[in-house]
Amino acid sequence: MPPKTPLDDLEFLASSGNRVEVLETLATEPATRAALHERTGISQPTLGRILEGFETRGWIRKTGQQYRLSRLGTLLAEELARLLDTVDTIQRLTELESQLPTDEMAFDFREFRDATVTVPRSPDVFAHIRRAEALIEAADSVRTLTGNMYLDAIPKQRTLVLEQGQIQEVVISAAAFDAAISHPEAVSWMRDVLAAENMSTYRYEGAVPFSIGLVDDTALILPYDDHSVPCALIETENETIREWVETTIDAYRDRATRVTVDDLPS
Repeated sequence: MPPKTPLDDLEFLASSGNRVEVLETLATEPATRAALHERTGISQPTLGRILEGFETRGWIRKTGQQYRLSRLGTLLAEELARLLDTVDTIQRLTELESQLPTDEMAFDFREFRDATVTVPRSPDVFAHIRRAEALIEAADSVRTLTGNMYLDAIPKQRTLVLEQGQIQEVVISAAAFDAAISHPEAVSWMRDVLAAENMSTYRYEGAVPFSIGLVDDTALILPYDDHSVPCALIETENETIREWVETTIDAYRDRATRVTVDDLPS
């Protein structure tokens, strides 16, 4: 018989959701076979086979009627939890990976493990936009970098800045800014907003291939699809990602030009 490999034990564990559940349950505290049955709903005969397999591999120890993880079993449970977190992150980001600015994201993608991902799904095809708007409307301070401008968002921005006192800093591509000020009604709305002390707007000469933001302590990333339209929202309070968002906004802002009321068409 060939020697057992790590893949053999991994296959033994991962091929059964019941085995994983028992390992995760024992990782919280020791338990009797009856308690395991009550907590997991797994049948007694199946539990017997699982526990026997765990004992054979040295993952558990039995003291009286109680089963507990051995130090090796504890190590396995901890590493399995990390692996499952990583796989979950990969699954949630799989559809977005090609749209994310991965070349600019010089951090471990496992930092996304606690992120919330909102994507458009029929019939709510604007779920990600509505979620971003809700976060922004509830914030005291907002910093954004964007390659898009939505005319219907300008009146809302005016209310947030002028009536609610929200502090805003916006770095926007020249193309998006120029498109907005080609509409007289937008110019009228923007005039008051740009004059406010709590509003700073910068016009960036060049392409902005994504939208990102800092909304109080939450980092927002809105990757663009092939038509430069936001296709999802990733939100997280992860410190590493927040630092990346802040640094990226700073870098674009430092190469941009501050916009004032005088820059608007009369």
